[in-house]
Amino acid sequence: MEPDDAAEYARSAQGVTLLIEKVPVPVIAAVDGFALGGGCELALACDFIYASEAAQFGQPEVNLGLVPGFGGSVRLPQRVGLGPARELIYTGRRIDAAEALRLGLVNRVLPTRQELLAAARATLGEIAPKAPLAVGLAKQSITGAYGLHTGQGLEIEAGLFREAFTTEDMREGTTAFLEKRKASFAGK
Repeated sequence: MEPDDAAEYARSAQGVTLLIEKVPVPVIAAVDGFALGGGCELALACDFIYASEAAQFGQPEVNLGLVPGFGGSVRLPQRVGLGPARELIYTGRRIDAAEALRLGLVNRVLPTRQELLAAARATLGEIAPKAPLAVGLAKQSITGAYGLHTGQGLEIEAGLFREAFTTEDMREGTTAFLEKRKASFAGK
């Protein structure tokens, strides 16, 4: 690729990761193998990363004379902190699932692929009966406020809290709570 083509390619891939990040439902990356370079960057765009013990992670672009181009240099420090992200990106080192868990890159490590997928499904099953608009607004709040000064983040949160009050689901949830019954959310 020519340099301008490379920049356009990176922006296109970043657009994919932004779509993943902005989808109003939780997204879990279930990694059972290699998540290197762009694969790691796709996983980083997800809300949670679950890994099997066989998973490996890394940003090895420097080994090719490149830098992360799909969001790794932005999202990896957000996920694991600046120091560990610098070390992983500058060295191009691969890490196993246990190290990824220790660093906070992944949320959970499961022994096998079957247990990995079952855990991801169980977590999504736990989220599914919640008010879908509220889950989406919570995701929007976390993503929008992360990295901002506290006051700016609180403004985003207050605006989305306000928006939740415009939903039928909020009325259903609070009514169900007061009536001591399980809420039945319609996503409205």
